[in-house]
Amino acid sequence: MSTIAVDLQSYSRAKSGTTTSWVGTASANSRSVYPIPEGIIIRVFHPDATAIVTQLFYVEVRLVGKEYITSSNISSYYEFGDTPGRAIKNYLELLVDKLTWLEKHKAELSPSIRQDLHLLQSYVRIV
Repeated sequence: MSTIAVDLQSYSRAKSGTTTSWVGTASANSRSVYPIPEGIIIRVFHPDATAIVTQLFYVEVRLVGKEYITSSNISSYYEFGDTPGRAIKNYLELLVDKLTWLEKHKAELSPSIRQDLHLLQSYVRIV
């Protein structure tokens, strides 16, 4: 069980940049970009951690079938949700989970994964 201290319903409003692309002949995937502003607090209970967004970044939300998938350029991770807001919430919680694990195991990380950690740390900080 986890929670996030931000009104993610506001992400489903019109402050996104939306484009539509066609894949194949009969299916369309819509793509929306949402800002994740500096100062957002993310609380996760398993593991017990709180993080703060230290620098604005954007997430991309795409409709894939009947679910939404969220990703960004600050990590190689992605997460699903049944609504855009749920997908964003799940993604932010995933970032905190991964950041917590990576920081705990920093000494054991390969150089490329350590670079991923530093990139993530430049946007999200455990408090």
